[in-house]
Amino acid sequence: MWTLMFGALAAASFAGGITHTFYEAPGTIEHLIWWDATLLCLGLTSIFLFSIALALWKCSSKGSLEVDSAGKPSVAIAVSSIVFVAYAVFVLTGLRPFLTAIVMYLPASIFLLVSIIRLSSTNLVDFKHTSICGILGMALTFIAAGLQQAKVEVPALMLNYNALYHIIQGIGLCLLFLYGGRIQGAGNKS
Repeated sequence: MWTLMFGALAAASFAGGITHTFYEAPGTIEHLIWWDATLLCLGLTSIFLFSIALALWKCSSKGSLEVDSAGKPSVAIAVSSIVFVAYAVFVLTGLRPFLTAIVMYLPASIFLLVSIIRLSSTNLVDFKHTSICGILGMALTFIAAGLQQAKVEVPALMLNYNALYHIIQGIGLCLLFLYGGRIQGAGNKS
């Protein structure tokens, strides 16, 4: 799931970069195609975030980092898939503000942060070397989003609110990547 989440996020970044670089003018067919692709990839990222959060939650409940992948798909995954389809229909019918993506990924992001904190309270992961990466990574992501929505800029560094957002979020995502890698490699206490 970590790989799928980062892959969907990379696809969203690529599509968003194309949109903002080449097709900034709303109303053109190119802008609509690339912007819809951006929003849909962010929706997929949300589903993978939710799946990761759910897996971490289950790990902390059963006291093991082993994820049981056998058996039937969970009801939660089925529900999240239905939510994604509804989100995709919403996006593709022309309702395209970025707030749509925020509403989609904010609950999954909060759930991931809570799951990381819950797992860190067990003896399954080392707080200092592992959990702090996940908690700080998610915190930076929220801080970045808050600064972007408040349109905070740093003119001295020639950073508009979107550039500042992406820099801070990039650091947060690096920390989250470290966390995911440590959790994946941890049948031990990482």
